[in-house]
Amino acid sequence: IGCAAALATIDVLTEPGFLDHVTARGEQLRAGLRELAGQHAVIADVRGPGLMVGLEFRNADTAQPDAARTAAVISHARTHGNLLVMNAGTWGNIIRFMPPLVVSQEEIDLALTAIQAALEATA
Repeated sequence: IGCAAALATIDVLTEPGFLDHVTARGEQLRAGLRELAGQHAVIADVRGPGLMVGLEFRNADTAQPDAARTAAVISHARTHGNLLVMNAGTWGNIIRFMPPLVVSQEEIDLALTAIQAALEATA
């Protein structure tokens, strides 16, 4: 079974256009998060290569890392948006996005909607 799964994975990874798909979805995710950053002063940075993207939170008044807000956004996104993300960083103030490489445009849109709702609900 393990070998069959590995072969199926190799088939997906070697499909024509797969890398273009991954690149496009990563750009879509980062662009959407940057748009949210323009609307919410608590977002300090959007960064990362490909589909591994970090969303850094800070206190809008002090510019210090804001782990509490990060945790609140993660909790709301999980509970109300069915979005599973994790925190990262030395201060726990970064949301780490690592969707599967086969993620669809619609799924990225759903994730962005969940984060938007969480940002608004935890303001």
